[in-house]
Amino acid sequence: IKFVEPENLHLTLKFLGEITEEQAEEIKRLLEIVAKKHKKHSVRVKGIGVFPNYNYVRVIWAGVENDEEIKKIAKEIDSALFKLGFKREKDFVSHITIGRVKFVKDKVELMLALKELSNEEFGEFEVSAIELKKSTLTPKGPIYETLARFELED
Repeated sequence: IKFVEPENLHLTLKFLGEITEEQAEEIKRLLEIVAKKHKKHSVRVKGIGVFPNYNYVRVIWAGVENDEEIKKIAKEIDSALFKLGFKREKDFVSHITIGRVKFVKDKVELMLALKELSNEEFGEFEVSAIELKKSTLTPKGPIYETLARFELED
């Protein structure tokens, strides 16, 4: 398991893939509009889950509770981006990726560890902004760069 560096932990509202400079400018405009419609709020980080499923674990994530506002924000962003030609999100799951799995040596041990943490509470944090991030994949892991940041309302 390759764990995400603490400074790289984030909640992804929408993964865009490769985008052009022109698209980035349009996306910044719509994120600014969305951010102005929503207030800062706290969420609780609780439990562990996986993508795509427990038989084939590739991503380990921490769940996010009290996330109704995040779901609204994600849905607004998804709808606006769809109008710009991006694919719709199937089922948005509020989560924070904490690790990526390339190879599982002992599947039973991994399942037991994940089950033990399934209701673990990891604390709370304030959702205060929407950021447009660029990720560059390197052999040592992704490097994130913030292209734009839009504060939510107080």
